[in-house]
Amino acid sequence: NTFWGEQFWGSRGITWHTYYDASVMIVTFVLTGRCLEQRAKRSTASAIRSLMGLVPKLAHVVFDDEVHDVPLATVATRDIVEVRQGEKIPVDGTVSTGEGYVDESMITGEPVPVRKQSGSRLLAGTIVSEGTLRFRAEQVGQQTVLAGIIRMVQEAQGSKAPVQRFVDRAALVFVPCVLGVSILTFVLWLAIGGAAVLPQAVLSAVSVLVIACPCAMGLATPTALMVGIGKAAQKGILVKDATAVEQLCRVDALVIDKTGTLTIPNSNVDFRSAADIPLENREQLKPHAAEAIAMLKARGIEVWMMSGDKEEAAAYWAKKAGIAHWQSQCLPQDKENIVRRLQDEGRRVAMVGDGINDSQALALADVSIAMGRGTDVAMDVAQVTLMGDDLRRIADACQLSHNTVGMIRQNLFWAFVYNIVCIPLAAGLPHVFGVDFQITPMWASALMAMSSVSVVMNSLRLKYKK
Repeated sequence: NTFWGEQFWGSRGITWHTYYDASVMIVTFVLTGRCLEQRAKRSTASAIRSLMGLVPKLAHVVFDDEVHDVPLATVATRDIVEVRQGEKIPVDGTVSTGEGYVDESMITGEPVPVRKQSGSRLLAGTIVSEGTLRFRAEQVGQQTVLAGIIRMVQEAQGSKAPVQRFVDRAALVFVPCVLGVSILTFVLWLAIGGAAVLPQAVLSAVSVLVIACPCAMGLATPTALMVGIGKAAQKGILVKDATAVEQLCRVDALVIDKTGTLTIPNSNVDFRSAADIPLENREQLKPHAAEAIAMLKARGIEVWMMSGDKEEAAAYWAKKAGIAHWQSQCLPQDKENIVRRLQDEGRRVAMVGDGINDSQALALADVSIAMGRGTDVAMDVAQVTLMGDDLRRIADACQLSHNTVGMIRQNLFWAFVYNIVCIPLAAGLPHVFGVDFQITPMWASALMAMSSVSVVMNSLRLKYKK
């Protein structure tokens, strides 16, 4: 067209163009869309950046009773580290000298500073609110609890929910179908109008290819998951894989362990000689436990309490927490059996536990939830870990799941509607009805870019939902 357009097309009475302007605008729109998309996607990862920001860049290491500021990466296990009031703790360790209070809310979610003295455990990223402490470094670098949390969140954000696998399969069909529609568009234009409409046939076929790029469908699920899982981490809810996010909003039955999960044993009482001690003095409900159960029931979730304790104690604490169903003197197999029975009734079951004896039931449940102060076995098996003792986070996790899955559905709906509406317009369907309207490749690229950006921006609304 550049060199012989008039001779070749003009002599045949066919309108011709070089399309340099369209080429430039297509590239401009696509790159602008990608730029906006990347900026928005960086915002979806803000939770990870805020977690990483909890770690200081320098540490005060004590050598020969003198304090030296060294880069964090050079701190080794068994080094003595000093932290002062208002400073962030750089690595995990145990207090050797000094007393003070540490704000651990960014890790555990508990708002009240914790008193620390010789032998107390310190976690990287927490802040000394009062006093000066010296401690022996025990876990450094990628071994710290905070590093583990960051790693878990990153892996969860990169994992695929079941709905994403469906989208992947749909894309395998969608792309060949679009190629077929593009070819069919070209052939139909030529069949209807002959050689005179060849430029229109080419424009329409290219417009179909450009406008149907499945970027929006591909972004619909992962962007919503990144925002949802990141927000969960900021709330003290650590999600290990995306499947849990999708399943939590469908849970209608929850099995919860009693001791250590629903209640806290009284450390001043030996249970072996506790027969004559009133039940209310042997242990206590965790803070907000009754409120948490009420929140779950309000969501339509039936709660079952499982306990290895005697019937009297199990009944007392179940009623105190507002739980209508309980079972006493449970062995690990009994907990697994109740989960299995509820599943056989067609229920979606979540299991909450904190001990080795809960691991069988946790592994079987549709969604497994461990308490952050439980055993490593329970947390390894669980898909979700709650930091701290606030059981209201179970209801928060369910609500966050509901919001995230709702956002995924919104994104997918609009991505599919966009293609259903735009592909026929790009193919030139309005001309069939006598309407002189055509989406050119240039505008097709603009619409394609904005569809991707709109999906990412829509996902970001999750950050501001309660």
